[in-house]
Amino acid sequence: MRCLICNAEMVLLGAVPADATRPGLKHHTFLCSACNEIERRLLFTGTKSHPSSSTWVRAVEKLVSKQKALKKEQALAKKSSEQASAVEKPLSSGRTANPRPDAPADKPLDSATNIVGEEDRTGQGREKA
Repeated sequence: MRCLICNAEMVLLGAVPADATRPGLKHHTFLCSACNEIERRLLFTGTKSHPSSSTWVRAVEKLVSKQKALKKEQALAKKSSEQASAVEKPLSSGRTANPRPDAPADKPLDSATNIVGEEDRTGQGREKA
C-alpha cells in the first residue's frame, strides 16, 4: 500500500475482521514509513463466506459431473447408432450395396443367373458353330 499523503510505502500494523456476518472483509491498519501517518482501510481478503456455501459448491460440482457423464453416454450412443445406420444405409440411387463385387450391380442375383448365362435363360442362346 502507498500513503495517500506522501506516496511512500506503508507498513501493515494489524488486521481485524470487519463483521462476523461478512467473513472476508477486514479492517487493516497501516503506518506510513515516511510521514508516520496511520490509515485504516477496509479490504476484501477473499476467504470463504459460509460453511453452507461449500455444501452448495459440492452440490453444483456433483450436478456438473453428472451432466458431463450423461453427455459422454449420449455421444457414445449416437456414435454406435451412426455406425449401425452406415452399415444398413442404401446407396444414393435407391439400390443396396452390391454383395458381390464381381457381379453386375444392375442385374439381380439368383440361381439362374449364376448357373446359366443371361442369353440362355431368355431363350436366345448362342448358335454353336
